[in-house]
Amino acid sequence: MREEREEVVKEGRLAIHYAALGKALESLHDAINLLECMLQQPQAIFPPGIDYETLMLCVQDALVWRFKYSVDLTWKYLKNYLETEVKIIPEVLGPKHIIRAAAKAALISEKEAEMLMEMVEARNQTSHIYRQEVAELISSATPAYYETMLHIIQRLPPK
Repeated sequence: MREEREEVVKEGRLAIHYAALGKALESLHDAINLLECMLQQPQAIFPPGIDYETLMLCVQDALVWRFKYSVDLTWKYLKNYLETEVKIIPEVLGPKHIIRAAAKAALISEKEAEMLMEMVEARNQTSHIYRQEVAELISSATPAYYETMLHIIQRLPPK
């Protein structure tokens, strides 16, 4: 009886994490679209008198922040999915180990695993010291990162 309750709790947690990841990816997509729009038509969106460069940096920072929490939610969702749906409890709970375990279980492709590893590295670069060039690199790579995370979540909904 207790094991059944624990399984229900885990399955409920997986659905909650799935919904949270979906919302995070939506917010990341919004930031990507806004940044792209600002780059393509800055004068069409913002009236004269607004410091465009400062606003651009703020939007870029928001995109990086949304990227960070989307990456965190993605690997944590994979961890929960492995535990709940595949019944694999990874020995080490760090993101790279979880990504390798998900690839080994054929939940994600090798290409997706490589991209997720790259995302974890990029996410880690943002945590130690702020550097504008890192923010710019992440901003330019984020559309591809977003697509990878979106394909994974669409393919692996809770059962």
